[in-house]
Amino acid sequence: MPEITDWPIDKLHEYGNNPRKITRKAVDAVAKSIVAYGSCVPIVAASDGEIVAGHVRFRAAKQLGLTTFPVIVADGLSAQQIKAYRIADNKIRSLSKWDKDLLQVELYELRQLAADPITIDWDSLKEMAAPEPVDYQPESFAVLVECKSGEEQRAVFEEAKRRGRKVRVLTS
Repeated sequence: MPEITDWPIDKLHEYGNNPRKITRKAVDAVAKSIVAYGSCVPIVAASDGEIVAGHVRFRAAKQLGLTTFPVIVADGLSAQQIKAYRIADNKIRSLSKWDKDLLQVELYELRQLAADPITIDWDSLKEMAAPEPVDYQPESFAVLVECKSGEEQRAVFEEAKRRGRKVRVLTS
């Protein structure tokens, strides 16, 4: 298992042919996350310091003036594997989808915990959690259940889903 070690930032350098475009918004968001939660995800680098995965984390660390950052060295990977991993690391996360109902529950619970809005982009999360538009079905009926807590809401939601009901979470 590769070891995570702190490397000097100036020992790392970006891969010149990185096909992923890095936006200021992404760097700023990762910088805020690093300030709020620490460096939870290391940069993956070749032994010469060329970044394999983690270009945005690298730029965020530099923006914050960090002098070191956690790194995993990609020893044992061929040049071909490193090239393939760079692409896979960026592409794989776009293959999964959000469960919008559960995301709404999580957002509701975060609000109840008074989560720091500085570290959470509420607007983009609300967009992601918005229910999919549905066609009008005159034979469709609905029941609204008011819950006293996020925990109760999650339990009611999970029970209805377990019974095969089409459910979604509404928060106000």
